[in-house]
Amino acid sequence: MQVEQDLLLKGIKVFLVHFLLSLTAVQCEWSVTYSSTHVCGLKGASVVLPCTYQYSYGDTYLGGEWYEEKSGRVIKHSHSNYPDCSLNIDTLSDGDSGVDQFRFYTVLHLKWMTSKPGITLSVTDLTVEEAAAHKQHQTEVTCSTSVGL
Repeated sequence: MQVEQDLLLKGIKVFLVHFLLSLTAVQCEWSVTYSSTHVCGLKGASVVLPCTYQYSYGDTYLGGEWYEEKSGRVIKHSHSNYPDCSLNIDTLSDGDSGVDQFRFYTVLHLKWMTSKPGITLSVTDLTVEEAAAHKQHQTEVTCSTSVGL
């Protein structure tokens, strides 16, 4: 009987060690992925910065945000559409240009987790050039932007 108990205890200890080691490995499984690292938008229009994020099964999301380092702009993130962390920006202005990064933290990772370099957002005006051909009473209109990716 004692031998059986000792074997059972030894088996439980081995299981617990393997279980705890597997938890430690799982804690490192997180990611932030940007499907595009350059996005261009017209001033006054809307744009989407595409993003997904993941964290370990069994972990708990505590908070997230989009951060633009140059301006210090912070836009809070709702966890409601996990794993989508895409950011919709309406009515673009020059101040929206820059490099934006999504970052988040969890119960097991209390420091910000992010992926660099982030998404470079370029905001541009629409330039309209008009060339009139007086003899033919025709006008040629050409539209262009200054963003080249």
